[in-house]
Amino acid sequence: TTQVEWREVRLADVFSAVENDVYELSQRRPNVALSFFVEADAATFPSDPVKLKVIVNNLVTNALKFTELGSIRVTARRVAEGLVIEVADTGVGIPANALSRIFLAFAQVPGTPARHGGVGLGLYIVKQLAATLGGRIAVTSAVGEGTTFSLSLPARDRAGGSH
Repeated sequence: TTQVEWREVRLADVFSAVENDVYELSQRRPNVALSFFVEADAATFPSDPVKLKVIVNNLVTNALKFTELGSIRVTARRVAEGLVIEVADTGVGIPANALSRIFLAFAQVPGTPARHGGVGLGLYIVKQLAATLGGRIAVTSAVGEGTTFSLSLPARDRAGGSH
């Protein structure tokens, strides 16, 4: 739904819920260190906890699918404009010519092994939910080096308006 339930969200709770949700998948990646870090000034942030969890969950699940060695770091930090949550992996990376299409519904990166599964809706959902929360999602990637997804959310006042 597009209904947004604004409340003060504890980022550690969101990250902990995601960590539980992806536990089985992460166990199939013994050579990947998955870590979550909330900077002190980002402990809480006004948002919709359910939508925020879906976004982070989709990004971490994707990172686990495409990272077989190295690390996935999930961080939350305050910035002047609001909050940034980053999911950075050391996975296969995304070819530059595919980056523009990854947020489209049913998009699959060409040459991606079918074993990664999924129908290509995860990032489309992430983009829609980020917009619903007044934010945006960005990606940087290098083939063979990894990918970083950044969710930027604007600071809000108590009435729910963006600054």
